[in-house]
Formats: sequence, C-alpha cells, structure tokens
Amino acid sequence: MTSSDLRPNVVMELDDYSSTFELLTLDFKARVKIHNYEVKKLGEDIRALFNFASDKMFFKLIDM
Repeated sequence: MTSSDLRPNVVMELDDYSSTFELLTLDFKARVKIHNYEVKKLGEDIRALFNFASDKMFFKLIDM
C-alpha cells in the first residue's frame, strides 16, 4: 500500500480551532492588511502607467 492510497489525516481538530481563535483572528487581520497594501500598490502602478501613456500621447499630439 502506497502513501497515496491512505486517507489523509486532518491537521487541526475542532478544539484546536477554538483554542487558537485569537491566532486565527490575528492571521486574518494580517492577511487583510497585506491584501490592502497590494491593492494600493497596484492602484499606484496603474496610475503611473496611465500618466505615462497620457503624457506620451500628449507630447505626440503637440509635435504634430
């Protein structure tokens, strides 16, 4: 019998979740902060790209 034939065991039981609820809450809050930071940086990158493209277009139009 190979290891892929065996049923996987659960890592955490229901009691483990209740005892680590505070850690799960802290983990969730940290993940939300990371997500918000990444979305903010994405917005900054998109704005920079838009500004670059619009400036390039503007200068092309003036040179004509």
